[in-house]
Amino acid sequence: MEQRTIVLVGLNHRTAPVEVRERLAFGNGRLEPALRELIAVPCILEGAIVSTCNRVEVIACGADAAAVGSALPAFLAREHGVADPALATHLYTHADREAVRHLFRVAASLDSMVYLIFSEMVSTSRMFTWPDSLTSLATFCGTDKS
Repeated sequence: MEQRTIVLVGLNHRTAPVEVRERLAFGNGRLEPALRELIAVPCILEGAIVSTCNRVEVIACGADAAAVGSALPAFLAREHGVADPALATHLYTHADREAVRHLFRVAASLDSMVYLIFSEMVSTSRMFTWPDSLTSLATFCGTDKS
């Protein structure tokens, strides 16, 4: 198997005002089509989206860290009709070990505005319970059924 990298790009209550977070949130009915669009990006092999009232994060893996890292902000901008430069000041990026560490901190509510924000725990756990047709992190996480 080829070497892969995992990249996380997002914004949260520390990096963006509520108006920006609301604009970039994936509301009801938008998450599944957005995930389909994400995994259709050529450099992205697998991906996931975490979207709550306090954060929006896009996680993806691929062979080229630089390509994935530049594709994720462009994906967010395109999905929400926002200019890339308007987003740039609010986004953070984590790669590989730091991306995984960050995800665990979010899932454990250690990076939340309020301790134990239930929506963030549900959002991060749901990314591993999509129907098989949308499960995109299976291979990277070692749970691929094929």
